Amino acid sequence: MPALFKQHKGIKTMRTIIGTFSNIKRLNNSINGNPRYMVTIDGVDCYTAPDSMIAYSITNHRDNLVCVTVKMHYNKLTIQKIEHIA
Repeated sequence: MPALFKQHKGIKTMRTIIGTFSNIKRLNNSINGNPRYMVTIDGVDCYTAPDSMIAYSITNHRDNLVCVTVKMHYNKLTIQKIEHIA
């Protein structure tokens, strides 16, 4: 479990990570055929939720500074929101 969630075990809290995507890996599609990704933001691995609209915008944020809101979902950090920082 990532260090930013260890102190809040069992509590569904959201956290913000600011950084750039250093690794974008395409995963298998969801059962409905929508894309899924695993991205690394400042050394933290995060995943897109199945059938999430965020997955379609992941590649648009490559090499840009972003503010990503994540939460723990089934023991994986799941991206809830991505904001481009100018």
